[in-house]
Amino acid sequence: MDMIEACDLRQSYRGRVIIDGLSVRLGPGIVSLLGPNGAGKTTLLRTLATIKPPTSGTFSVDGHVIDSPAALQQARHRIGYLPQAFGYDPSLTVQDFVHYAAWIRGVPRQQRSSHVASVLDDVRLAEHAKTKMRKLSGGMIRRAGIAWALVGEPAVVLLDEPTVGLDPQQRVAFREIVSRCGQQATVVLSTHLVDDVDALGGDVVVMNEGRALFHGTKDELAALGDAPSTGATPLERGYIRVLENAEATAI
Repeated sequence: MDMIEACDLRQSYRGRVIIDGLSVRLGPGIVSLLGPNGAGKTTLLRTLATIKPPTSGTFSVDGHVIDSPAALQQARHRIGYLPQAFGYDPSLTVQDFVHYAAWIRGVPRQQRSSHVASVLDDVRLAEHAKTKMRKLSGGMIRRAGIAWALVGEPAVVLLDEPTVGLDPQQRVAFREIVSRCGQQATVVLSTHLVDDVDALGGDVVVMNEGRALFHGTKDELAALGDAPSTGATPLERGYIRVLENAEATAI
């Protein structure tokens, strides 16, 4: 079953087209939105997270078309979303921060504490549950944000550039968390780093200028690049070839 389906999706901002007639179907597992800065990845995630209604086109989440206030509310209970920059009250403890997310997502009162404890354990913050957010390191704040997105077992988890600002060791730990989450949910993460895509596997959607240029596995993307192409790895060469082919077609 497709967990996310977008059909001819368009999104504009101040009269400028950001998403241009995008159609895509995403099933369970990990999906990487790969593209340069300004490709429309963040706008697409914000649209799928129901933060900004599309200018035109339709999309569904977990089999429910988002076409009414009731459907919108139901979808939000099934979506976990972590923007690249997220706000938080620095005086909250980690536990209270994630507990608030569980409340927003509609987790029943009697189940919230167990959900919060479980997800903090998953992101390796259980021992910091009582720590104030202001005392966390940058990597720990990012993990707290991931816990926010995962609490309540959402069917769809949307992560916007989640590895930005993480050191190599933190990125490895993050990838382990996402890999585990991808076994139970559809995880869509945006990135401009080919290394993240290579490490996580799953499906890849290459985006640029608000359009989906490629949708397939990382091996299929790597197969598109040949040795003379620019890039240090087969996957990088395939990615650059997709972007170059799109540019040539547009000329």
